[in-house]
Amino acid sequence: MAHDYAGDRQLAEDLITEYGAASTVIKKGTTGGTDAWGDPKPDEPDIVIDGIITPWLDAKTREIDGENILRGDGFVYFHSEVEPEINMQTTLNGKTFRIVNTKVLDSVDGTNVYRRLQLRT
Repeated sequence: MAHDYAGDRQLAEDLITEYGAASTVIKKGTTGGTDAWGDPKPDEPDIVIDGIITPWLDAKTREIDGENILRGDGFVYFHSEVEPEINMQTTLNGKTFRIVNTKVLDSVDGTNVYRRLQLRT
């Protein structure tokens, strides 16, 4: 009997929705300008991902290694249909954070169960 990853995804979504709030993750666009040859480059708009984000969870002392996880880093769980990328930004309680790492739990058939984002100021 196969494991019910769709059920796990629904449970994760329910928990994130219950304890979280609507939020966005943003990759800032760029103003076109010119390339190395002086040719105009088009503007790139912001990429905005809407989803539900949990409250901030501090990194545990034993997780802080000074290299991958720094003092002051934290984690959130984020539910959306689109996967955020490293260096995208989100705002929690009026403070802007950058995504420095993601941990994704997907089933072997590609069902996303959850995404955990590591954030840093």
